[in-house]
Amino acid sequence: MASAVGITARGRTAWGAGALALLLATALAAAPSGCFLESTGLGAAGTTGSGGKPTSSSHSASGTSSSSVGSSGSAGSGGATTVSVSASASASSSASSSSGGCTSAAMCGTDGECNAWACTAGMCANQPTVPGMPCKAMPGACDSAGACVACVVVGTTQHGCAAATDYCYQATCASCSDNKTNGDETDMDCGGKNCPPCALGKTCAGPSDCASNGCTAGKCSTCNDGVKDGDETAVDCGGSCPPCADGKLCKGGGDCTSGNCVGFVCCDAPCAGSCQSCNLPSQVGTCTKIPDGSTAYTAYWGCTSTQVCDSMGACQTLAPKYQVGSPCNNNSECFNNNCVMTVCKLSAGDYCGAPGANTTCSSDICGVTHKCM
Repeated sequence: MASAVGITARGRTAWGAGALALLLATALAAAPSGCFLESTGLGAAGTTGSGGKPTSSSHSASGTSSSSVGSSGSAGSGGATTVSVSASASASSSASSSSGGCTSAAMCGTDGECNAWACTAGMCANQPTVPGMPCKAMPGACDSAGACVACVVVGTTQHGCAAATDYCYQATCASCSDNKTNGDETDMDCGGKNCPPCALGKTCAGPSDCASNGCTAGKCSTCNDGVKDGDETAVDCGGSCPPCADGKLCKGGGDCTSGNCVGFVCCDAPCAGSCQSCNLPSQVGTCTKIPDGSTAYTAYWGCTSTQVCDSMGACQTLAPKYQVGSPCNNNSECFNNNCVMTVCKLSAGDYCGAPGANTTCSSDICGVTHKCM
């Protein structure tokens, strides 16, 4: 029995060896030209299998992936090997293009509060967020430069300020009710383009900052309301308002642009003589000499009731001479030495009041300069 078993085993071994030889011959005929038959199995050129173990060889058409030749199981006692061949090419794509540019925005950088990276045609570009849009994480809004600021005004629309009552000024939120002088305010919570105008005495930069529409020396005043009020000496001038022009009422030289306040009138000259005045009718504000020998303007000169002004501007006693308008026979009888048609009259150049016909003038005409023709 044992002999039969041994014979059977040897027969199986002989059959197996013959079958293996046939298998290898078939594989050799079908194998690529680069392969050869080794005693240990099928291997690639330049590669040597080792003692009945599978041998691996890498080969790739693209140079990025590998093919392997080896066993799918363990070798038998006769060194049997199962061959598996793979020639697949790499299907993966590189993260960067062959020219070194980008293939995705993620390669360009980290997005900011108000900008985002983009990859276009292999080139990285930083694109600002549309102005007025909220910042991504921080409070505020994006400006036109791609910066995150507290607030921004786009056209006439404000973005960024949390409170509806806030206004945006130079990328900063301010309020007209925060008890502070901020934004474009000229005083606390008033003035500027966004808050209500300021009250009298508040700081201002111009008339529009004040409810009175008057700003004098940096303070709101009543100097532009068309009314004589406050400490003004005339309408909207004098006192704490700008000085007044000639001819306006005054209390002192500081109330006048000329610095001359004569008889409570701003005058073009000091006009300090007794026989000159700065408030003669139609000549208010202009220093004018009182006509010689005339008593018509006693309210405006410095002489007494029995005196008249002479040609030198000094007060002189009238008698025994005659004043202007008195009958006369010759010049010597008139104080001003001007007897015309038996009447003492004003000489040419003398002040005569309102322009027009005036019989006190030698020419009977008072010129537009308020002097006799």
